[in-house]
Amino acid sequence: MEAAFRFSYLPPVAKLTIEGELDVHGEAQLAWRLRDIEQLSCEVVRLDVGRLNYIDDGCMRLIDETRARLAQRGVELEIVAASLPFTLVSGLGGYPALAAEAQRARGCDEALVA
Repeated sequence: MEAAFRFSYLPPVAKLTIEGELDVHGEAQLAWRLRDIEQLSCEVVRLDVGRLNYIDDGCMRLIDETRARLAQRGVELEIVAASLPFTLVSGLGGYPALAAEAQRARGCDEALVA
């Protein structure tokens, strides 16, 4: 299953929903979507990965690098829904900011970081 992307922008908020599976085959498409978001004049980027069944480390790294660049500009990346695979990979893969956001979105009390 490939990843499906949905994007909306109602200033000052952008929202990206990703469903399916994100692996090396979807990495380029993800990179384009994230670059598009970085070009916008927004204050908040909402990321919905609640229906993401699989994500590899390369795609997680792209999301985290985008989060860091957005934060440098004062833009908040808010995860509004997170699947268990996203939450586990972010925590165990060494992405503490994404892991914390994913756990918040899932309502988790326990840390899932390595």
